[in-house]
This record gives sequence, C-alpha cells and structure tokens, in this order.
Amino acid sequence: MVKKCAVKNCMSGSIAKRKMKLKQNNRPTALFQVPKCPSMLQKWNLALSQQLLPKNFVCELHFKEEDINKKFDRIILPNGDIYDIKSQI
Repeated sequence: MVKKCAVKNCMSGSIAKRKMKLKQNNRPTALFQVPKCPSMLQKWNLALSQQLLPKNFVCELHFKEEDINKKFDRIILPNGDIYDIKSQI
C-alpha cells in the first residue's frame, strides 16, 4: 500500500505529486501516521473534521509550522513521535 495524505481533497501526498517533487530534486511532503491512541486519534479527527483510521497518514501541510520540530532529517511532533526523512541523493 502506498502512503498518501488521507485529508479530503489534499493532493500533496498523491503518488503523482510525490514523483514530481522527486524529479525536481525536492523533498517529498512528510507524512505522519495517525496515532493509534484513541484519545489522540479523536483530537486529530476533530482538528481535521473527518474520521481517520490508525492506518491513515496526514501530510505536514495540515500542521502549524510551530507544531513540527524539524531538526536535520528528522521531524519530531509535540506528542513525541519521531519521523526520519530519507535522503533523496
């Protein structure tokens, strides 16, 4: 299964958009897996006004810039989840 943003009408995580960014030597938009914790999942559902599943992903464009701590090739969310960005070199 290909990872893509589950937010309605978001094209940033589409396969075509991610391939285009790679061809342009741009970093693909980071995708974050929806939390499995029921209380955090409910917060994400309310914030995005839609029903998400723990298997879904949400791209970085749906977070406030200050909610994502970017350090080198790693993104750290306020809840402590850590995501490494693979180098496209």
